[in-house]
Amino acid sequence: MKWNIGIILIISLLQGLLVNTSMASKKYVVQEEKAMIVVDSVENIVNRITVRNIYHLYSIKLSPKSRYLAWKEFWRDISTCKCNIPLIEAPMILVITDLDTGVSDTICHTFDYVWSPSEDKLTFIYYEVEEDKKWGNHHSAGRSVWLYNATSGVREEISGIICHEYTSLYWSEYKNTLCVSCLSGSDRHYDPVTGQVLEAWGYYLKVSPDGKYGFYDNKEDAAEIYDLESKKKIQLIKSADSKSTADEIYAGFLEWGKLDGKTIAYVRFMYLEYVDCETGRMYKVTPPSPDIDPIADLVGFRDGRPVWAKIHGDKAELFYY
Repeated sequence: MKWNIGIILIISLLQGLLVNTSMASKKYVVQEEKAMIVVDSVENIVNRITVRNIYHLYSIKLSPKSRYLAWKEFWRDISTCKCNIPLIEAPMILVITDLDTGVSDTICHTFDYVWSPSEDKLTFIYYEVEEDKKWGNHHSAGRSVWLYNATSGVREEISGIICHEYTSLYWSEYKNTLCVSCLSGSDRHYDPVTGQVLEAWGYYLKVSPDGKYGFYDNKEDAAEIYDLESKKKIQLIKSADSKSTADEIYAGFLEWGKLDGKTIAYVRFMYLEYVDCETGRMYKVTPPSPDIDPIADLVGFRDGRPVWAKIHGDKAELFYY
């Protein structure tokens, strides 16, 4: 049984836009204890962004055009944002930094966020806050979903989504589809253009770029893949290298990819592995050098393939799968 995903709302925004992940300006982020290191894949040079403690930062992600770097951290770690409202959920601040100018913007009371696959825009889940006048404190009054333009700084609420407790977001390349999960309620697919609400089936948030597969991953439940055309669940099969003795596979989704014309999903299980979505069989990913840690040195993906990095002073050495 799934506990944390009850509603899946799918919003088709700006139909048909796709991201070119092999663009010349592609960058990657390497995390160290006191710094975020932005690696330029063209010149292999690095830009260090000093932080007090990397373990206080979460969901560090570059925009698709690699100009903006975003991350979340607890409000008490940021002096420029007046988020001094004690909420049980311990809301975080979303920080968006322009890597060209060094200027940062902050958004208070953020629960989750995701970049568009094609533009320097992101969506985020925002905590609605109201005051309890009887007790003199504040509490969460639900969550809303917003769109943020990193270039202009403009924020606007996405209307038509009705849910009290949004939990997570995923922005798919497939028809530029935004997938929104809720904590409670029956499963739905929502089209804001027509206003039509459709019955959903299965549990999945991540939709593949070709629209054929959906991936479900959650810390409390085993991972699942769904064939969205036949509406069938595909059984995951552990790789020959797997040392896991458990019957269920608790794999974390990392990225979609293509291999020999087939759609695959890269996951973190016992190792870095990929799943053949057609068969459900998993395969271990072996980096090009034995000195590379397949998980610790992984910095991203390019054209659906893993990228690893080793930092040597002010230079970076990149490795491709």
